[in-house]
Order: sequence, then structure tokens, then C-alpha cells
Amino acid sequence: MSKITVPIWKPTAEYPVKAAMTSLFREHLDGLAQNRKGTTSRIFTLVVLYPDKNNDADPNAVAVMTQQAPPKLLGYLPREVAAEYRQRMVQAGYEHLVSACEAVLSGGLVTTEKVYDYILEVDLDMSTDPHPDHLVIHPELVRHPANPAFQKDADGAYRFKCWIPHDAVGNLHPKRRTKGWTTDSWTTVNYYLSNAQNLGLGFKVLSIPKAKHAKVFGEEPVTAVVESIQRRWVTLRLEK
Repeated sequence: MSKITVPIWKPTAEYPVKAAMTSLFREHLDGLAQNRKGTTSRIFTLVVLYPDKNNDADPNAVAVMTQQAPPKLLGYLPREVAAEYRQRMVQAGYEHLVSACEAVLSGGLVTTEKVYDYILEVDLDMSTDPHPDHLVIHPELVRHPANPAFQKDADGAYRFKCWIPHDAVGNLHPKRRTKGWTTDSWTTVNYYLSNAQNLGLGFKVLSIPKAKHAKVFGEEPVTAVVESIQRRWVTLRLEK
């Protein structure tokens, strides 16, 4: 049997594709995230894209699977993306349609009131051909807390590197407006980036436990300054 070469899509660190049907594979995602109740994490890992030839709902279905053995199904590429993926793989000379790419897993919080869905985002940029020699950023699984540590940095400032939600990409307010918000029933003080329409709270990027927030800033939200936005990361500085 000839050896199958698995190409890798060149990482962009933008994770533009949100996987579909992840709610069907909650158990597999739980195993990958290993979140304790009441906490979430952000997992960066390499995933395998594999054609699902027995999918009656979509003949072009492409599964997103773990690279760790035994492989577990985590979700599917959206229907339109899957069709384009298959076409691009054939054009690039990989008729077996199997490849690998970076992915990030977030969400999945479990509280006494609600169970939140996971969000699995795939770093799939089909503007260039995949290639076996492409270097990946996270060859091994890397796990980070969902929120950065609440502490001063080397400059003595409370500066946080925060992840921008998938739905915020391309929909942020051009003036980089922010909002802080909390309620009596919340255990955290949250900070949001305004959406393009400046409606509602916008996109949550940072949550700080109320007790920690009160010791430094008081009980109410304070000014949040956006210092930079690079790909999916925003540097947010809180000021007294």
C-alpha cells in the first residue's frame, strides 16, 4: 500500500472557520477541554480534516477530528466550506482529501443554571495550497485559562491579552469602543468590545471576579482602553 501524505494548511492564526454540529459531540469536546465545573479554557491544537463518505445529509461532508489517538469526531466543516475544501484538495493533488490544520476550542462553560456550547474554530485558509512541510504553531495540545491572570504586568499596569470572539471578526466598532458591565446577580465584572452598530453590550472579551475587581478598581466597571488588536487578540488596559 502506498503511503498517504497528509498536507497541512498554512497557519494564519485567524481561525476563520467555525465548525458546525459541535453540540452533537459534547462528550468528545469535554474530553479535549477537561474543564472543571464553573471554569473554561482555551485549547490550541492540531486537528485532522477527514472526508465523511457515509454522510447521507451531505455528500461533501468533511469531519473535524482530533489528531490524538484514538481519533474523536469534534464537528464538521460548514457545508459551503466543505464543498470548497474538497475542490481545493483535488486541485492541489490530494485526492485522498485528508489534511491537518490548527484549531482553537473555547466555551463549554457549565454552571448551575446553564450549559454553554463549545466553539471550535479552524484555521483554514484555502487561498494557498496545503503542503506537508508547512510548520504549525501548536504541534502539541496547548491549554490556557479562558481569562488572563488578574495581575500587574512589568510596567505596573493591569493589561490583559484577550481573545476576540468569532462573531466579532469584521464586526467591531471602528472607534474601538468598550463597555464594562455587571449586575447584582453576576459574580464577575465583564468588559466588552462594541459591535459595529454600537448596540447592546457587544462582544465579551474579559471577565474578572467581583472580589478581585473590587480590591483594585472598586465594584463598578472602569475605563477599558484598547491598546492594540492583532488577528484574534486584543490588548486591553484597565484604568482606575
